[in-house]
Order: sequence, then structure tokens, then C-alpha cells
Amino acid sequence: DARRDDGAHERVAHPREVETRMDSRSRPMILLVEEEPRALEAVSFQLQHRYDIVTATNSSAALDLLRAPSFRLAVLASIACFAGQSAAMVSLPFHLHHGLGLDALHTGLLITPWRLTVALVAPIAGRLADRYSTATLCATGGVTLALGLACAALVPPASGPFALVPCVMLAGLGFGLFQVPNNRTLLLSAPKERSAAAGGMQGTARLTGQTLGALLVTM
Repeated sequence: DARRDDGAHERVAHPREVETRMDSRSRPMILLVEEEPRALEAVSFQLQHRYDIVTATNSSAALDLLRAPSFRLAVLASIACFAGQSAAMVSLPFHLHHGLGLDALHTGLLITPWRLTVALVAPIAGRLADRYSTATLCATGGVTLALGLACAALVPPASGPFALVPCVMLAGLGFGLFQVPNNRTLLLSAPKERSAAAGGMQGTARLTGQTLGALLVTM
């Protein structure tokens, strides 16, 4: 008991204090240490925690992954296809609503086949990617998407709004056939420890393509 009391008295008499003052760059400037062993452990833990955060942040930068030809090609193809998809999704509602005089309900119904076709084709494309070359599937999907978009652009207004439905479904078929194998190539081209960075690049490619597509429509 006496030892415990002495230890308690010692802890009260010699408190441990680690004070860290940060500058504008969040770097430690002053460390006031009164009891070295535990204080150094606390400082070491804080520094290791900051190092882990910086390391994790730097590992998400996937620019070095673009050196691989397959990864770079998958990113560029994803940007191109999302640009076409975004351009169609931005322009079609205006064409149907303002050009053909349809209301909001019928405009949405005529665009819905695109999404439904993508939802139906995506699982099939995933199974096909296990059996056939992803390059062949991506090329086929990209060409089909381009044909569907060209068909929608060349349909004369006199044909009526329902003439766009086959074109929209064709574009959805191509987009769904392209997306799954291309994403698979993009993720598998990166090392396993860089899978998070590859996923981040996948999202960046999608947003870049959608932005470019919307900008092209507004020009």
C-alpha cells in the first residue's frame, strides 16, 4: 500500500505533459516534455499517425498507374464513353421537350429504355468478360454506343418521338456492354496494393467524361 501511495504521489508530483504547437503548415514547433519515456511515446504515436495519413493520401494519387498501357487506354476509353453518354442525357430531354413538344412525363419515359437496357446488359457483360477478350467486348460496346448516338441524332423529327426508342436502346446496349469489361480491365491492370488508387482514377475518368459531354452540348 505504501508503494502504491508513493507511486500515486509521484504521478501527482511529476505530471506528464506534451504540448504541441502547430504552425500554418501543421508541423510541430515546440515540444515541452517533463517526463521523457511516456512523453516520447506519445510524440512518436502522433508522428506515426501523421505519417500514415500522409502515406495513405499519397498512395491515392494514381498518376503513376497511367504508365501502364492497358490502364491508360481503359481510362481514356472510359472518358470517351462517359462523354457520349453525358452528351446524350443532357441533349435528349431538351430535344424531346422543346423540339418535339413532349411533356416531362413522356420525355422521361422515352429516356428510360436506356437505363433499363444498361441494367439488363451489365450482368450479361460480366459473364461474357469471363469467357471472351475484354478488348473485343469494349470495342463492340463502344461501336454500338456510337451507332446508337448517331441513330438518335439522325432520326428526322417527322418520324415522331417513338422512333428514338430503338436508338436509345441501342446506345444503352453498347454502354452496358462496354462498362463492365472496361472497369474490369482498369482495376485489374493496377497492382493489388494500389486498388484504391485505381478506383479513384475510375471515378475521376467518369466525372471527367460526364463534364466534357455536358460542355460539348452547351457549345
